[in-house]
Amino acid sequence: MGAATSLRRRLTRSSGRPASLDAQGTRGIHVAITGVKNRSHLVYIASYVRTLVDGVTPIRVSFVAAPAFLASAAVTVDDARELLPQGGSVTVEDGMPGWRFDDAARCLYVAVGAPGLKAVARLRRANPTRRIEVVVTDEGIGSYASRDSRRAALERHGTPAAKAAARTLVTAAIARACTTLRWPTFRSVGSSWEVSPAVAAEFGRELGDARPGSDASAVILTQPVVDLGWCSPEAYLAYVRRLADAATAAGLRPLVRPHPAEDRARYAEFDIMLSRGTAELDPDVARASLALGGPSTALINLSAMVGMPVVWVSEPSVAHLDTDVSPEQAGIFEAFLGERVPLDEVERAVSAAVSRGLEERGSDGRR
Repeated sequence: MGAATSLRRRLTRSSGRPASLDAQGTRGIHVAITGVKNRSHLVYIASYVRTLVDGVTPIRVSFVAAPAFLASAAVTVDDARELLPQGGSVTVEDGMPGWRFDDAARCLYVAVGAPGLKAVARLRRANPTRRIEVVVTDEGIGSYASRDSRRAALERHGTPAAKAAARTLVTAAIARACTTLRWPTFRSVGSSWEVSPAVAAEFGRELGDARPGSDASAVILTQPVVDLGWCSPEAYLAYVRRLADAATAAGLRPLVRPHPAEDRARYAEFDIMLSRGTAELDPDVARASLALGGPSTALINLSAMVGMPVVWVSEPSVAHLDTDVSPEQAGIFEAFLGERVPLDEVERAVSAAVSRGLEERGSDGRR
């Protein structure tokens, strides 16, 4: 018996209960959540948890907070209570005492990106005879990486080559062995990609009536490439200035939306959007007429979930990373971002995107 098969059997064993997501004979559902690094992760999870809610079955959610990324604020149980389905049969608590599931409850472990090795081990140790179903939601565009592109990304973040290769193999093996259900944000349809309707609906609930074009602004989404050592501060500021000038030339007010992991003081010369969490969940961002930046999860989600016109333009010294991606990632870029625009053509691209946005809003009766 292979190690992966053995791990799967240990994680999902039960007393005669069928190995499916429709297990019966339980008293309620107990959901353990780990790996949440930003508020969008909670929206992905909420779209799954909502499928469990029937108004009758009690659902206990144990939220185990993850460490923050760089300078980002950690996602807390208060965020979980705000963004996960609430009320009636659903309760959300901070942490999971002893990693034990409620007696006789249906046991669900929801992980972001991939099942956590430590979490799997702790849950298995604390619940040795229970069947534990494992649901994996997206971490972002990284969830669609190939083994090679995932390994390369780890190396760019400073992981030594041998350790990156080993970690990639172990993560893939655990995911294969443990995952009961993959709950993706995007799915391949023919030669293109589309958004999961359940995930799109969850974003719609959070954004309410915020619609692109309500405000004559262009949001510049920055990324922590300086903080990661991939680009000099001077070069990156010159890039942001070029995007801001292009927005101004198109009649839009440029607003810089720093990545949550960045030091916003870097952008003191610009008008900065101050809000907590991810850009795609910010109604002020969603009301803008345009978003610009590199191929981040935020830029993709603004296009895919919100329908915002976007311009994909990367800082030249990191533009080579845009092609160091898997075929799946490249397909998502094409479906939701279109073609990458060279920095020296950004003025033309912004003007064209603004015109398209005006035409689209005029065709559906919006102004």
